[in-house]
Amino acid sequence: MCERLRISAVERQGTRIAIRFHAETTLDPAKLVSVVRSRTGIKLDPSGVLWMEVKRGESIPVVLRNVLLGLQGQG
Repeated sequence: MCERLRISAVERQGTRIAIRFHAETTLDPAKLVSVVRSRTGIKLDPSGVLWMEVKRGESIPVVLRNVLLGLQGQG
């Protein structure tokens, strides 16, 4: 999924996950806005990194997969 979305890196920093997009990503802005609005604790910073807070008890792989599916328009 990361390759199709042109994501260059996914990093975990404590309870936060950073999704870094490749400069040439063709991500649909409407899908990105929809994902940001879909859950609390998710935001896009000015450098283009999508940050999301993972809540206690949440499965990181499940949360990440759901966000990626949303970015593809399947969430």
